Amino acid sequence: MEEKIGLVLGGGGSLGAYEMGAWKALRELGIKFDIVTGTSIGALIGTFVVANKYNEALELWNTITPEKVMKEGININKKTIKFQNLIDKNSKERRFLKLFLKNKTADISPFKELCKQYAPIKEIFTSKIDFGIVCVSYPSFKERHINVKRIPRNLVLSYLHASSACWPIFPKEKILKSVFIDGGFKDTVPIDFALELGATKIIAIDLAGIPKIPQKLFLARLPFVKYIKPHESLGSIMDFSQSVIQRNMALGYNDTLKAYGILGGEKYTLSKESLTDDIGKKFCQCLAGLPLHILKQIDKLLGENDYDLRIKDYFYSFLDLLCTHCGLDSSKIYTFKELISLIDAHFNQYLGDEETIQLFLLKNEKVKTGKEGFDILMSYIKREYLYEGKNDLKLLENISQPFHHLGAIFYQVLIENKLIKRTA
Repeated sequence: MEEKIGLVLGGGGSLGAYEMGAWKALRELGIKFDIVTGTSIGALIGTFVVANKYNEALELWNTITPEKVMKEGININKKTIKFQNLIDKNSKERRFLKLFLKNKTADISPFKELCKQYAPIKEIFTSKIDFGIVCVSYPSFKERHINVKRIPRNLVLSYLHASSACWPIFPKEKILKSVFIDGGFKDTVPIDFALELGATKIIAIDLAGIPKIPQKLFLARLPFVKYIKPHESLGSIMDFSQSVIQRNMALGYNDTLKAYGILGGEKYTLSKESLTDDIGKKFCQCLAGLPLHILKQIDKLLGENDYDLRIKDYFYSFLDLLCTHCGLDSSKIYTFKELISLIDAHFNQYLGDEETIQLFLLKNEKVKTGKEGFDILMSYIKREYLYEGKNDLKLLENISQPFHHLGAIFYQVLIENKLIKRTA
C-alpha cells in the first residue's frame, strides 16, 4: 500500500498560533503531506498548508488583532472580562458587549474580509494535497465532512466560515438553504476524516482548547498517529494579544521538535546536546531507595498512573515542576546546564537564614508546605550538601512531602555528576 501522510489540524480559535509553530517545525524536518484535514482555525490554517503559503500565513498571524477579527473587538481573557471593565462606559469591553447584545453575537465582518484577502483559494485547487474540513449542521448537530475539492470554488470561503463559526460567540453560517456551526462541536481533531481520505500515517495537532480532550481521543492513540499537544494551557481561544500568539507559536515549534526527538524535555525544552539520559537513570535509582508510601505519593505528584513510564519521563516531569516553581519561561529552549544554573540560583534566598531554616526543620506549620516551604528546604539541602559536604538523605526522615524528597535527590545527583560544585 502506498504511504500517504496526513496532517490533522485541531480547532481552538486564537490558539491556532500553536499550529503555526508546529508547521514551522514540520517544514524544517522536510515532512510533506498528501492529505490535510482541519476543524475551525485548523481548517483555516489548512488552506495555507495545502497551498504551501507559509510566509503569507505567518504575516497574517504576526499582524492579527482582535479588531481584525470582530468589530469593536477585544481580547477575551481573565484580565479583560472583569465587572469593572464591563460597566465602564468608556471601556473597549463595554463597547464590545453593547454591540454583541445588539446583534446577539459578535460582528465578524472584519474576519470575513481578512479571510477573503488572505485565504489562497485558487491554489487549493491546483495543489496535489487533498483537503477536508469539518463543520456541524444546525439545528441537527450532525457532523459534516467537506471534501473541499469537490465543492464549488465560490463556496469554499463560506464552508471555512462554517467550520470556524464558534457559536454563540461567532454567528452561525448559512450556505444555500443549510445552516452550520463550528466543527469543534463534534470533532475537534478530525483524524477519522484524514483516514477517510486515505491517510496511512498521521500527524495530529491538538490545541487542547474547547474541549480540552478531543471527542475521539481513541484515534489519537493509534500506532500510526503522531499526536502532538501542548504540555500546558495555551490560554483563551479568543486572545489575540501578540505576546500570547508569539509564545504559543514557540510552544508549538518546541513540542513538535520534541515529538521527533530533535529537542528534549516535556513542558520545558532542552536543546539536543543537553539530553540527560544518564542523569535521569541515576535520579530514578535514587528514587528506588525511598519508602514505598513516598514512592506512591511521588507517582501521584508526577501525574502518571499507567506505570509504563520511561526513566527520563520521571526526571523530566520533576524538572518541569522545579522550573514551574522557579517561574521560568516554558517557551524558551535551554541547555541543561543553563536550566540547572537558573534553578539553583532560585534557592539561594534562604541560604544564610538559619532561623527560618530551623523553624522549618521543627515543623513550623507556617513554612512547612507550599512554595515558601520548598524554597526553605532546598536552601537547607543546598547548604548541607554544598557547604557542609554531607551526602545523606537521612535529613529527610521527618519530612513527609514527596516534593521535598525529590528535591534532595535532585541535588544529590547534580553534585555526584559534578553539575554543581561543592564549595566546602
